[in-house]
Parts: sequence; C-alpha cells; structure tokens
Amino acid sequence: MEKIPTSGWKKSDIQDWLRSKEIKFDDCLFKVELLAIVNKHKKNYNKYIIDEMAKSQNKIVLKLPPYHCELNWADMKNYVAEKYTTFKFQDMKTIFFEAVGTITAQKWKNCIQHVQNNIDQKMWDLDNVIEIHVEPLIINVGEDSSTSEWDDESE
Repeated sequence: MEKIPTSGWKKSDIQDWLRSKEIKFDDCLFKVELLAIVNKHKKNYNKYIIDEMAKSQNKIVLKLPPYHCELNWADMKNYVAEKYTTFKFQDMKTIFFEAVGTITAQKWKNCIQHVQNNIDQKMWDLDNVIEIHVEPLIINVGEDSSTSEWDDESE
C-alpha cells in the first residue's frame, strides 16, 4: 500500500520515512544503518492492497511460495496464460476452473514424486558432505584437562 525504503532510496528520503512513522534514529547514522532500522519495522507497514481488500470482505489471500512444485503448478499457469486474452474477470474465473480441471491425478502424483525424489537426494547429498568434511571429536574421560598440546606450542 506504501513504498518501504530500499537501498535505492536517498538517505534523506529514508530519514523522512522513519520520521513519518515516528521511529527514532540518530541523524548521523549511515544509510545502511538506517535501512537496518527500516527492516526491523517494515513488517508493520508492508501491506498489500489486495490483502486489505480481501480483509475488508472477510477473505484471506493465499500466497504460494515461488518455484514450489506442489503448490505452484506450471501446467495450470501456462493454460491460463494461453487462454486468458480478454482480460475480463468472468473469463479469468472460467479459465481458472478449466485449468484446475487439467490437473489429473497422474499429474499430481508425478509432481509429488518429483518433490520427494529431489528432497531425498538432497538429504543424501547433505549426509555425505557431513560425513566427509566433519572430523570425529574424541574426548577421553579421566585425562587431565589442565594441560593440552596447545600449552606445549606456546612455550
């Protein structure tokens, strides 16, 4: 609903934004420090018009994570992109429901299988990296811990 300061903003504009929100800061701070203050407070001001419109109608907007196979279906989006040429809401609604109908049980199963395979492979890769790169730590119980090999090197 309103722009939140970014690194592309002038320092004076960031300061003005902070003042408009009655957020305290020291005038001698660098731009990067001002942006750190903005980041601490932006959750209170980072609102989207569509969310506010939905809230006024007692609705919730579900935001999908980008590039998430299970929730962000390329097939469905491509279908809508190809068919939606009139830019009329009623047409969009019709095309959306047609697109949902193109998601068969087999497509859904393949998508889930793809995600599971990729996650399993990444976990195996991570396990192998940990085994290769992490040396074992051995603690011998009962040895005198008041001296160590580090003490000998400093002499």
